[in-house]
Amino acid sequence: MTPEAVQLQGVWTDPTLRRQGRATKAMATLCHRLLADTEWVTLFVNDFNDTAIRVYERTGFKRIGSMRTVLF
Repeated sequence: MTPEAVQLQGVWTDPTLRRQGRATKAMATLCHRLLADTEWVTLFVNDFNDTAIRVYERTGFKRIGSMRTVLF
């Protein structure tokens, strides 16, 4: 975390608690708190993870780019 940005990592919901709106509410609350101390909240999400993308978009995240990881 810096005064300019924070990057969230390892975001997930326990499978037994999914599809109840908890992730959207939790992300919104967390981002609200973080934005009191920094200008931007960022994260990476796999492009095939449609469920997570929907949660992030409902929370207010916007896609600004894409990235590829190559493993050897």
